Amino acid sequence: MNALPMEAYRDTVYGTTRDSTDNCKLKMNRRIIKYNCIYKKRDFFLGLFVGIVVTYLTTLTSLQPRSQNTKSSENAAIMIQNDDRLAHHDHNNIAENLKERVRVLCYIMTCPKNLETRAIHVKKTWGKRCNILLFMSSVSNSSFPTIGLNVSEGRQHLTQKEVGAFNYIFENYRDKADWFLKADDDTYVILENLRYFLKDYNTSDPIYFGHHFKKFSKQGYFSGGAGFVLSREALTRFGTKGKDPELCRKDGAASDAATGQCLEKVGVKVVNSSDALGRSRFHCFQPESHLFGDYPKWYYEYDANGPRKGMESISDHAISFHYVNPKLMHVMDLFIYHLKPHGIHSTE
Repeated sequence: MNALPMEAYRDTVYGTTRDSTDNCKLKMNRRIIKYNCIYKKRDFFLGLFVGIVVTYLTTLTSLQPRSQNTKSSENAAIMIQNDDRLAHHDHNNIAENLKERVRVLCYIMTCPKNLETRAIHVKKTWGKRCNILLFMSSVSNSSFPTIGLNVSEGRQHLTQKEVGAFNYIFENYRDKADWFLKADDDTYVILENLRYFLKDYNTSDPIYFGHHFKKFSKQGYFSGGAGFVLSREALTRFGTKGKDPELCRKDGAASDAATGQCLEKVGVKVVNSSDALGRSRFHCFQPESHLFGDYPKWYYEYDANGPRKGMESISDHAISFHYVNPKLMHVMDLFIYHLKPHGIHSTE
């Protein structure tokens, strides 16, 4: 019988023992791997927890108020640049000073049906910049409020309505303002530019200003829709001498022409309001008409200075526009008082 090699013999004799040992080693290795995984997961979650705590504490600390000395100028500049609350802190000292020196009473010709469709938008936009704002209507409305002139509505009674407004203001407000602006409920007025224009004139002189038409009287008259402004002396002459029915008619249509005829007869002078470059300040149509020249035929016969168009014909300090619907009033307020081109500063 041939003898078996030693290794084969050992495998034959001790086979079961070797298998048991290997199985034990395998199980041991698996346990070690399992524990290592557990420890690694524990370390990971522990590290994550510590990281979250540290981040929270760091963030909390950074949110605490810091002293002014520790704030960098760069961060402060960024805060100022991006703070929209500062965007409309305009330097309006000049305008506010003029508002005190050049007091303007605005009286708006309206009617009951237009209060909530037109007049309210004057009140919410440019009207709030008047020193005194009055709304003249045929009947009183205490909640709006309006002043009732006890006249009939309709174009054929516009002169009666305007005469009533003049008399009411003369009797109640002639000493409370320096200048008296008449406008319609679809007129838009830039009060700052009006005061800037009026500051060099004396309200004790019998003068008035507006968009000049050359019809119906020797010196012509001013468009009612564009708005016209009277000195205190002009108002006084209308309120005293103008009561004479031989000089001033008391009713009828074309109230602006009737007012011009009356003021001429009581010695009030029409004064040109063009700027130093001959550009217009008062406008009897909306901005786009004066920009593009979209005028009706009658305008070419009436305008005293000759119809012109384009930006070069409109003063940088324009005062008024007419036929401005309610939405356009708010759009104009947006463009004039809200939007600011960064880095551009106008010079006087």
